[in-house]
Amino acid sequence: MSEIKTKLNVGDTVWWVHCSYRVYKGTIKDIHCCDYQGALCCNIHSPSFKRNTYPTVHYSNVFLSRQTALEFAEYQKRNPDGVFPMCMGCHYSASTKED
Repeated sequence: MSEIKTKLNVGDTVWWVHCSYRVYKGTIKDIHCCDYQGALCCNIHSPSFKRNTYPTVHYSNVFLSRQTALEFAEYQKRNPDGVFPMCMGCHYSASTKED
């Protein structure tokens, strides 16, 4: 089994964008593949995110600089189709379906 090689690494201090368009600071604790489509996800220790201080965040929402994260948050606000980067398996899992 080979390791995942990415621009971001475990231990990096990063800025990540929540679906509410807010930007939070954190430290990457783990990078892994999404079970559905192989998209990369980061487990982040983010004390400023009070709802869950260890969120799992799609790699596409994680940045090395606060400025880049803020620019991405603004892009998400303007996104005309209202979809933020997430694989279809995750869209399905996050939907409000009854089990």
